[in-house]
Amino acid sequence: MKVSRGRNPNEFLELEGFVSEGVVTRTVADTAAVLDVLDVVDPLYWIAAPRPPPPYTELATEAPPRLRVGYMLDAPIGLPVDPECVTAARNALDALANLGHEVTEASFDVPDMDDFIAGFIVIWNTGSAWSPVENWDAIEPLNAALRAQAREVDSLTFAEAVRKTQRATRSVIAPFGRDIDILVTPTMAVQPPEVGSWRIGMDVDPNMGLLNCYPMGVFTSIFNVTGLPAISLPVHQSAQGLPVGVQVVASPWRDDLLLQVGTQLETALPWIDRRPALAD
Repeated sequence: MKVSRGRNPNEFLELEGFVSEGVVTRTVADTAAVLDVLDVVDPLYWIAAPRPPPPYTELATEAPPRLRVGYMLDAPIGLPVDPECVTAARNALDALANLGHEVTEASFDVPDMDDFIAGFIVIWNTGSAWSPVENWDAIEPLNAALRAQAREVDSLTFAEAVRKTQRATRSVIAPFGRDIDILVTPTMAVQPPEVGSWRIGMDVDPNMGLLNCYPMGVFTSIFNVTGLPAISLPVHQSAQGLPVGVQVVASPWRDDLLLQVGTQLETALPWIDRRPALAD
């Protein structure tokens, strides 16, 4: 689960709030229990998300109201989506419809993706640029390349990128609470790739490492930028025996809804006893 921006405060707002602190668990109940520990009020933090009064472990067991469930099955920039990833999302949507929720295709006023991606990259690269590393010659080529690119960006360009991404995300957040309560998408556009495959082409261009990873983050990265809470649930297993996730995104600060919907889907499409098939 990627919690709302400001939900689990860190010492500073890392990467303009694109990242959040959390853990990977096997059950929604474990995620709720961890959130009860991590979600503390830090009066010294610049951004603090409002916390619901009951413990998350209690909220997770409550049935949500009838929700307006929007869905998006096509990748934002026209990237092909693996049929197994679409199947995972459709299975989740069918389960939510059977639970009484209203399911409709979501409509977004999508921002200019060229500007959005360019701004994202400028901000993301700074994560490599300022990291306190003693020997930059010892780190992986991709991180070194991102740092080098970031050091070529002046402060005004960085400030402009921050402003553009903040403005662009408003159109993405607007339908939440107005037209839909939650959004369902595939978690990734591809099935889990082979170990090390993200390195293909990096001997020629280190930036290929980032491009190779993009099909894994095309549905999720935009919600890193918006700061909306999101959760990935392994509701499906592909014909190849691989776990395939579905992403559920909620309105600002409605982490409780994600836990409740996650519990419903965990019951309807259980995964706790499922394991990936072993290769021959």
